[in-house]
Amino acid sequence: MSYFKNLKHHQYKYRVYIATLLMLGSLSIGVLGFMLIENYSFLDAIYMTFVTISTVGFGLLKPLSPIGKVFLIFLITINLSIVTYAITIVTSYFFDGEYQLRKKLHQMNQQILKLKQHCVVCGYGRNGQQAVEVLLSHHIPFVVIEENEKLIEGLKEKKMLYIKGDATLDKCLMDANVAQARSLITTLPEDAKNLFVVLTAREMNAQAHIISRASADTSVRKLKSAGANNVIMPDKLGGSHMASLLVKPDVIEFIDYILTQNTSSIIEEIFVNESSPLLGKSIKEINIEYNINTIGLKDDSGNYTINPSLDLTIIYRMSLIVIADKEILYKLKSN
Repeated sequence: MSYFKNLKHHQYKYRVYIATLLMLGSLSIGVLGFMLIENYSFLDAIYMTFVTISTVGFGLLKPLSPIGKVFLIFLITINLSIVTYAITIVTSYFFDGEYQLRKKLHQMNQQILKLKQHCVVCGYGRNGQQAVEVLLSHHIPFVVIEENEKLIEGLKEKKMLYIKGDATLDKCLMDANVAQARSLITTLPEDAKNLFVVLTAREMNAQAHIISRASADTSVRKLKSAGANNVIMPDKLGGSHMASLLVKPDVIEFIDYILTQNTSSIIEEIFVNESSPLLGKSIKEINIEYNINTIGLKDDSGNYTINPSLDLTIIYRMSLIVIADKEILYKLKSN
């Protein structure tokens, strides 16, 4: 499908080039013909050629010779054919939907360029689609980079923002506005490609939170060295999850339920910035004031504390792991 669409676009461009060359060729033949056959000056020859091509009928500058009349008939005939061909190209461009397609792509690219603090998802395969579902449920803006035409059709149907192309190319990452992104998720099937994406994205945006998929254990260290904040191995994670369901099924099912179900209370993290209303308060105070349960936290050094003390004071750059109502979390995270 992608091949035929690209072929169609190239055919339009090719036809426009041909029509332009034919028009220029006809103009040149007309000017040379009037100069050689009727001894017109260069300016008069251009004037007669344009009058003939445009069919406005302003009249002759002087009577034509028999050969000149034959030449004029020939020039009118070939120009009628060229003009008809050009009109056909223009009308087919608009009525075949090519113009609308280009217009929609331009509008979407303008939307993407205006995005800030969004997520860039590289690859819309199985893992990429799962990532997009989570982003949608949390109302996080995102743009997908994908080159498979069949997968792109799915993005079009759902009216999602996307960049068609290879995510390992600098241009595609720049078109996705990676420099202004809050995060990037790369789910490409090959570790080498994910590594290249991580390296390039980290160079473009030093602050972005980058999460990469990996297939081999040996790739984890390389991806983290390249700049990935987190590296996920779906196959290994799936096996561990299944084993955990066997060892502690109720715990895992309960966590899955909270994470995946559309319930009013969810597990979420809250980053404490300079304007956060939680700053300077104790865990006990925020639990009571906002009716939330703080089950863990991460300090600015990246160390985790499970079930922190109620007397602990919340400081800048902490991340709190809480269970709370969605509306309360939205208010706290919007500060």
